[in-house]
Amino acid sequence: MISIRPIGGADEESRCAGMMAATDPWLTLGRGYDPCLAAIRNREREVYVAADGAAIRGLIILSMTGALVGYIQTICVDPDWRRGGLGTQILDWAEARIFRRWPNVFLCVSSFNDGAHALYERRGYQLVGELRDYLIEGYSELLMRKQSDRSTASHRHRGRPGGAGRHSVVMGALETGRAHRAASLRLSCTLGVMPKQYDRAYFEKWYRNPQHRVTSPAALARKVRMVVGITEYYLGRELRNVLDIGCGEAPWSIHLRNFRRNASYIGLDQSSYAVERYGRSRNVQRAGFDEVGRYAAGGPFDLVVCADVLHYVDDGDLERGLEPLAAMTAGVAFLEVLVDEDDPSGDLSGWHRRTALWYTKRFRAAGLIPCGLQCYLPPKVAESAAELELSKR
Repeated sequence: MISIRPIGGADEESRCAGMMAATDPWLTLGRGYDPCLAAIRNREREVYVAADGAAIRGLIILSMTGALVGYIQTICVDPDWRRGGLGTQILDWAEARIFRRWPNVFLCVSSFNDGAHALYERRGYQLVGELRDYLIEGYSELLMRKQSDRSTASHRHRGRPGGAGRHSVVMGALETGRAHRAASLRLSCTLGVMPKQYDRAYFEKWYRNPQHRVTSPAALARKVRMVVGITEYYLGRELRNVLDIGCGEAPWSIHLRNFRRNASYIGLDQSSYAVERYGRSRNVQRAGFDEVGRYAAGGPFDLVVCADVLHYVDDGDLERGLEPLAAMTAGVAFLEVLVDEDDPSGDLSGWHRRTALWYTKRFRAAGLIPCGLQCYLPPKVAESAAELELSKR
């Protein structure tokens, strides 16, 4: 039977440090035995073990003082005891311990640790901040928060003065052990809203990891050829230029280069990672959807692409960006959106639940007329379209 109690001396400290150093995420983070032992021996932390008699099956390290109180620094479970509910049991115990004194529980999870991230989301934790490239380059530490039921009820009763979620978290030194450099951080973020961070880890997960990716290079190549074919059908000539809004790593540019080598390409994205890595090689420039009007001088564009983007854009930014997008479209706008009726899966963080009619009304108000397969025509081009080519929805 598992019992959770304070850690008991140097022998148990050593065994726990060995358990941590031999498993992920500490392996991936490059944290060996000495840094793990230093974290366990930090006297400013509360350290507990999950014991089965004399055998240590798990470890919990809590921070109950300082700027970020109620912080679960470490949960480690013996690999042989994982997937058996022990991690959940430990988390239950840690939350109960913290909620007795504080209204919030905080923890950090590495962006590559998909299983832990999914568990915490199911348990009611919300992402409130990101520390990019904090422990290892290319990956983030995701700060998550869970509120007690009492705190949530009180918050609902009081309302949200000053607008939805406009609060900040101020963090002092966020330690992960003495071997880690202490960092004084001030992290301002919107609580209760998923702040999307399109870093390298994001693209690795959703576009290259076979278990999670939402498309494949072959499927994307077929889609690009389809959209280019529709555009050239309505223009009556070969494609000359493309504006790709929310382009990410700009995979469209690669496929366009393969069969429309003479077409110019501009990609826009808010991802610092994408701009830094592909800015020159794929002509990716930093801009949000509401900033597309800045690129009007480079248009009009035969093809405007905004694929798998609009359902993550807030209402105000979407409506500000649609009119200039429509004005820059000379041929076809490919606006790929997943709506509530699609019941989508995959990356739903920050996804806005909207109906097909909601989007259609706004596209038409901006002057974009649907012609099927998520393609839209400006009025001058639509005049030459056959009646049954156009959607009346």
